This record gives sequence, C-alpha cells and structure tokens, in this order.
Amino acid sequence: MARRIVSLTADLLFSSSIEATLTRQGDEVMTVEDVNSLERALRTREVDLVILDLHAGAEAGAVVMLCRRWACRSWPSAATRRPPSCAPPGRSAARTPCRGRLS
Repeated sequence: MARRIVSLTADLLFSSSIEATLTRQGDEVMTVEDVNSLERALRTREVDLVILDLHAGAEAGAVVMLCRRWACRSWPSAATRRPPSCAPPGRSAARTPCRGRLS
C-alpha cells in the first residue's frame, strides 16, 4: 500500500532525490517549503509520514509543535497509550488527553 508522505525542505535537489526514490517505491510524496504549507498539507490530507529538513529556513520550534499536534491527532485510538510527545513535562502520556488538534 502506498504511503502518503509530506516532505518539508528548502533544498530542492535533496527533495527531488527523496521524492524520486519514494515514488519508485510506490509512495505519494508532496514537498512543501514552509511551515504554513506543511500545516495546510496536514489539515487537508491523510498523511502517513512527515519528513523534516529543519535547515529548511523554518523556525524549528514551530515545526516541532505542529508535528506534535499532528502526531496526537493521528494516533490510532484514544484507548491506546498516546505517544510521549502528547504529554506535558512531568505528566504520564497514558493519562494526558491529547489537546493538540489541527482543526
């Protein structure tokens, strides 16, 4: 089954190389160049994987927070243990509701 992948990078040579490799494997790849485009991609499509190049000129903190919210939203079930990124410091991930939603 093909994965839906979003890649954030400003290096078009690197991006085209990754995109070509993944496309040959049957994956669907969308390249974005800024945090706003990444957020739109995560809101509007079902994404299986995000590739981040934090040297892409984007503010690393904004990208990390966006991806934490995306990971919380796309976790399989509220009944399962949430990924550690969803828990605030000092709180158990298993008991912490995931409040970050891309809506």
